[in-house]
Amino acid sequence: MIDLINKLKINGFVNAGKTGLSSEEINELSNLANSIFEKFRNKKMKQKFASDYFPPKEGSEIVARFPQQDLRAFELIEKILNKKKIHSVLENVLGKNYRLTQIGLRRSLTTDKGLYLHQDAEGETNLGIMLSDNLEGNGSTIFLPTSHLVKTRMKVWNIETPPFVMKYFSIIMKKIKGEKGDCFFFFNRTWHGRSSNNSNNHNDVILMSFFPENGNFEKDNWNKYFLRAIKGSKFFELINTNKINWSSKEPPKKPFALRIEKDKIKNSFLNKLKLFTLIILLRSLFKIYRSIKKMLKFK
Repeated sequence: MIDLINKLKINGFVNAGKTGLSSEEINELSNLANSIFEKFRNKKMKQKFASDYFPPKEGSEIVARFPQQDLRAFELIEKILNKKKIHSVLENVLGKNYRLTQIGLRRSLTTDKGLYLHQDAEGETNLGIMLSDNLEGNGSTIFLPTSHLVKTRMKVWNIETPPFVMKYFSIIMKKIKGEKGDCFFFFNRTWHGRSSNNSNNHNDVILMSFFPENGNFEKDNWNKYFLRAIKGSKFFELINTNKINWSSKEPPKKPFALRIEKDKIKNSFLNKLKLFTLIILLRSLFKIYRSIKKMLKFK
């Protein structure tokens, strides 16, 4: 467990192995995902959940708030959230009373060209559950290792790396690879995107977003009847995003997921040199890319 957490803190992501569900339960969760995608595509889901579906676009398909689409999916995710390994990792990097804000189901289609490198909200930390065997990392989340320790955010440097550029940096970028039922963690500050899907199969993954209790997060739009049905569960406890009034009590110690935003975290000289060189190269390439786009726009 300590080695797993250290790898997450050093690299910004880690494949944590099996979730703790049985192979039968993982297969059931995978089948539920297939069924829900099919129902949305055929417009057989209830109208109140229509806004949860994002049809195929640029090679990916998404169902937001996955557990409220089927109570059995909720039950299986509830089991994952109660696993000691999952809780221990999240508590170590997010602190006690961490919060869960989103649970989405993402499908990478065979037409998926990938997603550009980016960063998300401060303190945000994701747990991914693989619902497909993906040993080559087709359409999987891709990372620039140790980039979560770079103090300047990508937006400040005005870096936007198109997906097609990533294939030329495949040696230094790391894809999430694994078997159905594997889980992975990553800090959303880590520079990440999505690789292209060069296979003949779609690949499904559940992505859950967590925040420290004193982080800057927003409450997701969960259905009130679903919330009423799951009251008293671990899931319900985690999505209770009511902010705490710290004026009346001592705020908690800043967790690692927030420390990487402002505090100085130890990083090796070799890693710093690699990142510095790559960032200079990416900034230069992006300037060229933008210049070419402007030229083509005016022609």
